[in-house]
Amino acid sequence: MHRLIDDDSSVYGDTDGGECVIRLKKGLKPETLQHTFYHELVHAMCFTLGLDKLNKDEGKVDALGGALYQYLKSKRGSLP
Repeated sequence: MHRLIDDDSSVYGDTDGGECVIRLKKGLKPETLQHTFYHELVHAMCFTLGLDKLNKDEGKVDALGGALYQYLKSKRGSLP
């Protein structure tokens, strides 16, 4: 999957549930990097919990990742 991240301008990250690895594209702006991390974290949680239908719905995964990112950002003031 590394090649997919590097070669596809529309892919910012991916999650390998079997290996328990989240990969993020280098050079992303900090806010995009953080949003992408939480999007991929939702994929990882769905994989772990066996929520296959939700895991395939990129719109819902993105909405949940975005909501998690915004919640944590507002609770702490800013994310590292």
